[in-house]
Amino acid sequence: MYWGCICLGAAGLLTTTVCTARFIISFFPGLEKVAEQRRWQLPWVAVTLYDPLLQPVRRRVFGQTQEGDLDYAAVALLAVICSLLETLVGKDGMLNDFIPDFALLHALQWVIIFMHGQLLPAWVLVVLRWGRQI
Repeated sequence: MYWGCICLGAAGLLTTTVCTARFIISFFPGLEKVAEQRRWQLPWVAVTLYDPLLQPVRRRVFGQTQEGDLDYAAVALLAVICSLLETLVGKDGMLNDFIPDFALLHALQWVIIFMHGQLLPAWVLVVLRWGRQI
């Protein structure tokens, strides 16, 4: 259970950094094009890590086919992972009684706070941008 919680926290941090970086890069179409072209070079491989997962969601669910669109799929994935982590180890989480180390539980709850801190401004930008398009 201990190592599972460590992996859960690491996955939460990885998803937060990759999805936030992907969303920020979507503001700059030229930089996004460079990331697509140099996908396997070192700084860009971290940004395009979840692209095989996000691409179908981007095209089918959100209908994003043009350059310059904000990456709503990255924000949606971040929201799903954040809500999953909140359900499992949040304030009244399902796994709170089973986590052997209180410091680990506290660290996971700090990961959730960090995810909320990255997610809130992204959702505000998504709502303001999407609200203008409708």
